[in-house]
Amino acid sequence: MKYFIELFSSVVSWTKANKFKTFVFSISTILAVQYLLLPNIRLQALRKNNPIRTALMYQRADEAESTGKKFSLDQRWVPLSKISIHLVNAVIVAEDGTFYRHDGVDWYEVEESIKKNFQKGKAARGGSTITQQLVKNLFLSTSKDRM
Repeated sequence: MKYFIELFSSVVSWTKANKFKTFVFSISTILAVQYLLLPNIRLQALRKNNPIRTALMYQRADEAESTGKKFSLDQRWVPLSKISIHLVNAVIVAEDGTFYRHDGVDWYEVEESIKKNFQKGKAARGGSTITQQLVKNLFLSTSKDRM
């Protein structure tokens, strides 16, 4: 027991002396845990199967129900090969102008968003890419402050 108390004490001392390293380690740990908890099986399934419903669809259905409005889905999946490449490129450029120059996350825009949001004291600017928007629509809500 004495060993654990000494270990805990030394960890607390190190944490106080190395606040930045502690912050970076904490954020890295949180991101690693989040990555490991991602719904990987569902993501892999999206390579071959279109989702039946997304979190956004469920949210819109709940919103309609709570206001007494009728909600119905009328979706028809169309292969990408059947859509004009000009339309595909227009949507990509309109939504994420640097889509072909990053790996799913535009770190410059994320950094700029963090700066702006800290300045404003709220979620004032987004920095999301098409990839991030897809993930949000599949698994999260449209809220800026909650899931």
